[in-house]
Amino acid sequence: MDTPTKRVRQTYIGDTLYIVESLQSDTATETAYNKIKRLILSNANAPEKLSETTQLSSKIDSTSSK
Repeated sequence: MDTPTKRVRQTYIGDTLYIVESLQSDTATETAYNKIKRLILSNANAPEKLSETTQLSSKIDSTSSK
C-alpha cells in the first residue's frame, strides 16, 4: 500500500502563521472545494460558530459613520 503524499502549505495572515497539511484520499466522495463550500454554507446561519471578528462587526450600529 502506497503512502499518500502529504502537502503542507504555510501562509501568514497578519501576524498569524497558518499551516495546512493535506492528504488525498482515493475513496473521497466529494472534492475539497465542495466540502469547504458545504461546511461554510451549513454554518453560515449559526452565529455561535462564526469568528469573533464577525460577531463583533455585527454589533456595530448600522447607522454609524464609516
